[in-house]
Amino acid sequence: GGRRIIKKKAIVLITPADLDVAALAGGLQTVIDCHGALRLAMPAGIDSLAVAPRAAVAARDLLRVHAVGDLDETARTQLMIAEGRAAAARLDPAGGVMLQAVWLDAGAQARGRLLLVAHHLAVDAVSWRILTADLAAACSALMVGQTPALEPCGTSLKDWAERLRARAHDPATVSELDLW
Repeated sequence: GGRRIIKKKAIVLITPADLDVAALAGGLQTVIDCHGALRLAMPAGIDSLAVAPRAAVAARDLLRVHAVGDLDETARTQLMIAEGRAAAARLDPAGGVMLQAVWLDAGAQARGRLLLVAHHLAVDAVSWRILTADLAAACSALMVGQTPALEPCGTSLKDWAERLRARAHDPATVSELDLW
């Protein structure tokens, strides 16, 4: 069969030593629930984009955790590379899987590494800054027993897409086609 190509974006974050899996999963859930692009699905191809409702995508299902406190840096790097490939292979836009997370937990006394892999339809270079800041804020709140309170999302992906479609069909826009 043919090789399946998935365009992806990835980032590695350093995690605090005192982070636990509950705070990380809760932080990821908060970010997924806030940002509709992470809940995208395209069940019948690119023409069928849909945003699943909040809480429809379970962060815990997207998170893989490895205790790496006993591994040297070379072994950790090899594990991160292998897990990065596996995470990219688990992306499934048709099924609504736009994000994967792999946490190399170095233990309570050392900083870990969090690999986030996202489909290019959900995340771009600018989005990473917003998502990582929101993830850090959500995890920090959960680590001290508070409920995460992220800044409200400006224009949702769904609203933006609907406005874009309406603008594309607006007679004023259509009248400009010859200029383009």
